[in-house]
Amino acid sequence: MARASIALLAMVLLGVGEWSVAEQGVQKTLVQKSSSPETRAQAVIARAKAFLGGPRLEQVRALESVRSNDNEILRVLFPTCYQLETARSGKILLVSFDGNTIWSRSEPESQLPPVNVDAATLKMRGLNNVAQYALMYLLRDLPSRPLKPVWVGAAQCAPVKGECIEFRRTDASEAHPWRMAFHAETFQPLALILYASNSPEGPPTIQSIDQLDDYRPVDDVRFPFRITHRNIDLITGEDRTTAVWQYKQILVNPPLKASDFKKPAAKK
Repeated sequence: MARASIALLAMVLLGVGEWSVAEQGVQKTLVQKSSSPETRAQAVIARAKAFLGGPRLEQVRALESVRSNDNEILRVLFPTCYQLETARSGKILLVSFDGNTIWSRSEPESQLPPVNVDAATLKMRGLNNVAQYALMYLLRDLPSRPLKPVWVGAAQCAPVKGECIEFRRTDASEAHPWRMAFHAETFQPLALILYASNSPEGPPTIQSIDQLDDYRPVDDVRFPFRITHRNIDLITGEDRTTAVWQYKQILVNPPLKASDFKKPAAKK
């Protein structure tokens, strides 16, 4: 029995294998009895990775998704590049980040409003966006944003119910770390939760929630095909659903290259 328990604990920590009903009950107990918030967080994440695709997650280097309600296309090349292509009112707006610079263009060409933000801040925003995609879809941290997961209890992800993990940066201080909620039984990722405040070091005033559901397998990896975005005003309590994104297609490892995200040379 002791040998079986050790083997089962190894499966929890490594995130491998399929689980019977009896094994699921044992692994849930092992997660709950982990000795420290850090160990418990690692156990939760291991089971969540097993739910999403296990070792296959590490083989994902690029993603492309197409939304069904507005045909917006998201392309991500890990660890540094992303691109959003949106078609609205007969125009195509492209916003791209090549790892250093965020740039945009419209087709047919039109004058886009100027961006009054310095280059360093734009680069940080771009890298943060890629890091959010990596964490939300693959439970992966990136060199640009190394993260330490810590279990902080179910109440800390309210109003989303489930195991709550806080992802704290190891390379910089951060007033409001990212959080994710996981289903207490299946360990399916339920939501990515971010916070914003009126001042950099002040208490959070806005809770931004991306709720993840309608998981479907694509090339042996499960992805959420519906994301519901909510903003909660932590001062007034107002809870608003601002968008529901349904995806009609997600591609794993499409043939993307870093040059695809570079700004084209100006026409002479």
